[in-house]
Parts: sequence; C-alpha cells; structure tokens
Amino acid sequence: MSLRFIIGRAGTGKTHTCLKEIQDQINKKPDNTFPLLFLVPEQVTFQMEVSLLAGLRGTYRALVLSFRRLAWHVLSETGGISRMPVGELGKQMILRKLLMEKRNELKVFQQLTNYPGFIQNLSDAICEAKQYGLNGSHLSDLTGRFAEKESILSDKLKDLALLLSSYDRYLGERYLDPDGYLDLLADKIALSRFAQGSEVWIDCFAGFNSQEYRVIGKLLKAAKRVNITLCLDSRTAAEALEESDVFYPVLEVLEKIKTLAGQYGITVEQPLCLDNDLPPRYKDAPCLAHLEKDIFVQGGGPFRDQSSGIKLIAAANRHAEVEGVAREIIHLCREKGCRWKDISVVLRKVEIYRPLIDTVFNDYGIPFFIDIKREVGHHPLAALIKAALEVITSGWSYDSVFGYLKTGLTSVSQDDIDILENYVLAHGIKGSQWTDSEDWRYVRRSTAGEEEVPDFVEINRLAAVNRIRRAAVKEIADFQAAVAQSATIREMTAALFELITRLNVFEQLNMLSEKALEDGKPDLSQEHTQIWNAIIELFDQL
Repeated sequence: MSLRFIIGRAGTGKTHTCLKEIQDQINKKPDNTFPLLFLVPEQVTFQMEVSLLAGLRGTYRALVLSFRRLAWHVLSETGGISRMPVGELGKQMILRKLLMEKRNELKVFQQLTNYPGFIQNLSDAICEAKQYGLNGSHLSDLTGRFAEKESILSDKLKDLALLLSSYDRYLGERYLDPDGYLDLLADKIALSRFAQGSEVWIDCFAGFNSQEYRVIGKLLKAAKRVNITLCLDSRTAAEALEESDVFYPVLEVLEKIKTLAGQYGITVEQPLCLDNDLPPRYKDAPCLAHLEKDIFVQGGGPFRDQSSGIKLIAAANRHAEVEGVAREIIHLCREKGCRWKDISVVLRKVEIYRPLIDTVFNDYGIPFFIDIKREVGHHPLAALIKAALEVITSGWSYDSVFGYLKTGLTSVSQDDIDILENYVLAHGIKGSQWTDSEDWRYVRRSTAGEEEVPDFVEINRLAAVNRIRRAAVKEIADFQAAVAQSATIREMTAALFELITRLNVFEQLNMLSEKALEDGKPDLSQEHTQIWNAIIELFDQL
C-alpha cells in the first residue's frame, strides 16, 4: 500500500500520464484481474472514458468513476444500495413537510417557510453540513458560543440543527440522502473485494471536502497504490508558501492527504514531478504557456514573440462584444476549417450575456449550448401538472382549466381552445358546469333579456362547443375521479402518471426534442428530454 503524487502546473500532462499508465498496465498484463480505477469529477467521466479507450482494444479491468459511481459499485457488492435514494426534489419536499410540522418550534425559519428560494437555500445548507461531516448535534453544540453576542445567528443554528436532526430521523434506514452516499462508501470500502488490491488514480480535482477525504483515507488502506494528481508547481511543492500564493490551497490539499497517509501507516512515494518550460498542452501556443506561468507573478516579463495567439479587443458595449465574437466564430468555421464543436465561449457571468448570446448567435445561425441550470416551471409538462392539480383544488376555475388546455400537450387544438374560451367567457361558465352530463345550451339573449331562438349557425356552433368541451374535460375529469378515490400519495401519483400517459406526453416531448434539434437548438432539445426524466424520478420518490 502506497501513495504517490503526480505534480505539475496546468497543461504539463498529468491526465495524460494517468491514462498512459493505465493503458500500459492493461497492455502489459492483460490477464491480471486487479481493478484499475480512474477517479474523476462527475462531469468529465464520459470524456475520460473516450480518452482511455482510444489507446485500447477493450478492457474489463479499467473503470472511469466519479465518487458517487464508485459508491454504487462498492455498495452493490457490500450492501446498502437497497435503500431508496432521495433526489433533490424529493429532499426539498421532505424539508417542506418538516418545516410545516416543526413550525411552532422554529425561531427564525418559521417566517421564511413560504419565502421564494428558501427551501432551496435550506437544502444547500444541509448538503454543505453533510459534506463536512456535521449533524444536528454538532450544530446544537455551536449555538451556545453565539447565544449572547449573536442571538440571531444562535437562533438560526438552533433551527438548522432541529431540521437536520429531523431530516436524518425521517430518512432512517429506509431512504438514502443524495449527500449520504460517500459516508456509506467510506464505511463499506474495507469490506469490498472490488476495492481490495486495486490501483487508483485520482485526477482533475482542485480540492476535496470532508467526505471525499474520508473516502481517500479508506482507499489508501484498501488499494495497492493510490496516485493523486495536483496542479502544483513542483519547484514550490516543498516550500512554505504564503497564503496569497496561487498554489497555497493545493499545497494544503497535499499536506492533508500526507497526514491521512501517516495516520494509516501508508508509504508516501517520491512524487512524479512534471516539469517542462513549454507544457505539452501549449506546444502550439507558447504565448499561453507564458501567460499561465506569469499571470499571477509580480513583475512577470512580457512575451517577446510577435506571433501571439492572444487578442485583446475592446468593444463599445456588450452587444457589440457578442457580435464581434459571433463574426469571429463564423470566420473560423468558414475560412479556417474549424467546426462548431471546436469552439467554446467562456464567460465570467453567464446570466448577463445569455440574452445577448441567444439573440445574436441565432441571428448569425450559430448553433450553441449554454451550460447553465434553467428554471423548468415554464415548461409545458410542469405547467400541465400544476394546472391539472389546480383544476381539482380550485373547483374547475377558468384560469386552471385553460392553463391546462394551453400547455399544448392535450388533444385539443389551439383553434378549438379559442372557440371554447370565447364561449366560456361569454356565458360565465365555471365549476361543475364543466362536467355536466347534459350538453351546454346557453344562447344569446336579446336586449329585453329574452333568449333568442337559435338559428342553424347557432345550433352548429353549440354542437362544436360541446364536442370540444367533451374532448377537453375527458382526461382531466377521469383524473379528478381517480384522485378522489386515492387514499395515499402513491395512488395519487399513479393517477397523475395515468393522466400524462393517456395524453401521450412522452411521445409529444420526443417530437418537440427532435424538432428543436432540427432547428439548431440543442439546449431546448435536451430540456425536453431532461424534464421527463426528472418528473419520472420525482414520481418514483413519491
């Protein structure tokens, strides 16, 4: 059992070294059965799998994993995976339930329960507490320190401690918190034959939280060897750095892992130092190598080569700035042979530039994807579910019924919806009138208040209105009846799933996704796919 650090500045080949070592081990000893584990952040697992397999004909020994995926492998073997996982939406629903139950015991959070975004902030706070190994008891112990001088802070900590303890009790042995996988993983690694005798490479991490440090410590004890890459100048790795130094946080990580190794009696090998005046990543752009090396150094010298690949461009405003970027992208693709996928636009504040990019890039015909979380409350499926529930709770109010119909996911066309809406507004139809077994027979009245005898046109119009009305209310009326007969949340959820199944929502979203892709809108296409998966996951948790 040993620990080795692979140290080098950005672009020196740390990831390449890991991939090459794994590939060499597989090619030299194809019959060896000990696993080779490449541990990377969740968002780069697919990219690393592609890079690893590029140098192999195939393998069953090497696995590219995130911490959570490693947890799944270990828990599948040792037990614990049978606990029902709670996703982020499920977690927020549990917290809202606990807030309502404990509202009389809360001092500060009682008034914030219905505040927009509060549940999300509370969920984030509990997530952070769990990542750093804190539970309700730890937070309760802290409240005494601030009771006199910081009474508001003390009250907030008491509320958070109460909710965190209640949340853990609610989960019990049946549910598994999304942030609890790593704690369970750390407890089970010692029992795993999968981890015993393996060799591990940990790459692409800038730092680790308490849970991840705990997992690394257990891996040090179980694995034959653990290799960890750190973005650190090898010439300063042995020095005492100032806290203001750009490499100081990474040096702290190195020292903390060394301490872990010492606690477990693990041998620390000599680090592999990747020193190169021109790192491989920048071999075709020495100006970038110079920038990476000197940007945070006081008194760094200028780059003398005139063939710099860096341009500094000043724009009159943000719109002109984005248009300049769009023109450059068009130039690169038309004149330089670049492809859309070869180009990235890096922004400091995406939310400021997103509206401009949406407008300008669409005007220039540039397909693009913006990596940002979007609110999905506006999505037709979310609106459909919300409106369907409001139809029941509001007693078939005008807003809820037409909110449901106008999602575009029902069987009623927009023209028919307009005809129905005009008739409903003219005659003030609401409530149980929507589900009358008899046809609607409301007709125009004369100025004297007497009903006019309907002519042929009026009769046909009434027939059309009733036909549209029956088509509009069929599925939602059946849904209301199913909910009325439901005794549990599970049965109500099944009724809701039956509603969206009868409306062929899945097929409609697939069509919308394909259409968005054809129109050069991959982000919208992905949104249609992701929201279906998110809704089904939520139903499973309910």
